[in-house]
Amino acid sequence: MALEPATKDTAAALEPWFDRGWREVYGRGAVPVPDVGSWLAFPPAGGTMRLIMLGGAAIGFLVFAIGKGILTIHELAVAPAHRNRVYGAEAVYALEAGEGSDCERACALVPRGNGLAIYFWLRIGYRPQFAADPAGVTFMIRDLDAAARSHPAVPSAP
Repeated sequence: MALEPATKDTAAALEPWFDRGWREVYGRGAVPVPDVGSWLAFPPAGGTMRLIMLGGAAIGFLVFAIGKGILTIHELAVAPAHRNRVYGAEAVYALEAGEGSDCERACALVPRGNGLAIYFWLRIGYRPQFAADPAGVTFMIRDLDAAARSHPAVPSAP
């Protein structure tokens, strides 16, 4: 598993599962599903996009931003055929250790209606940050220090 920058040529690789992945992240009908090409051209919240690659195939994506010592993960999705194999967790850990290595904290923005995502973030060491929030998201946070960067409890994917 590796993280690679997304390009405009990536749309074809994401197309087969993008619509389903989007709906599972945001909830059915909550947010209109964008055209994958437009989405790639203009990442959400002005973020940076990385593809989760496995054997040369794009099996997922992350959209994130870094500012003021905080790594903010706006979106994380893994193709349905590759879920429950720790690729999402490995991608988050790779992002934290790589581009987020100078950050003190990570924050994942999780739509409130996505209980499975809340569970995912809890399993990989994030905790909810409760605050008044008009955006309809749960802030899942984790302090990033040397201890948080080691992940011996997470098995490697097959």
